[in-house]
Amino acid sequence: GYSAGETYLDGPYYDKLQDVGDTRIQALSSLNVAGDDRLMRNALLLFDQSRIPDGLTLSRYPSNIPQIIPTYSLMWINMIHDYYSYRDDSVFIKQFDQGIVTVLEWFAKKVDTTGMLANMEWWSFSDYTPPFALGIPPGADDGHSALTTLQFVYALQNAVELFTYFKEDDYAEKYSDLAQKLQKAVLMHCYDDKKGLIAETPEKKIFSQHTTLFAILTNTIEKKYQ
Repeated sequence: GYSAGETYLDGPYYDKLQDVGDTRIQALSSLNVAGDDRLMRNALLLFDQSRIPDGLTLSRYPSNIPQIIPTYSLMWINMIHDYYSYRDDSVFIKQFDQGIVTVLEWFAKKVDTTGMLANMEWWSFSDYTPPFALGIPPGADDGHSALTTLQFVYALQNAVELFTYFKEDDYAEKYSDLAQKLQKAVLMHCYDDKKGLIAETPEKKIFSQHTTLFAILTNTIEKKYQ
């Protein structure tokens, strides 16, 4: 179970760390159950401060052992969007603009000629579930994972909403265009006509609830029929 002290903790017994993935869930619970946003604000600031020179956040912070999970940096962007959705606090949110850009640009550089993410570094974790070895979706390490690419799309869409709110039209247009190109590439390479689903990789041998859910969250599957 989750817990909290001076920060959120992913567990009271084992890790006792503030992981981005767990923290997003805990923060939403805090907002909805207690209406208290102090730990969420603190977490957003700490993750921003944890960013390494290439732009990504650490996957957990504070921590004396650095760990990097690129998709958790995307979740940090989603957390900022969560806060934006629940609180009218533009001054607090605005300070994360450049951090959001550095994360998105790191991922943008990993898109290859297929239009999907490839050549990923660090730990490409998504979830501990078969057949994700060590929590890594098929194709996430060696290229062309529909799930990882759609996770990027989801963060881009949330970032576009934030940039639009702040009237940063250049960023909003740039990342909106990129999100649509990624969606088109995922459909082109991974959509299985017989199943009506998006496969994990272009080989179309493996399917998961995770990718299906992100296809729905990002409205990617709807674009197939537009």
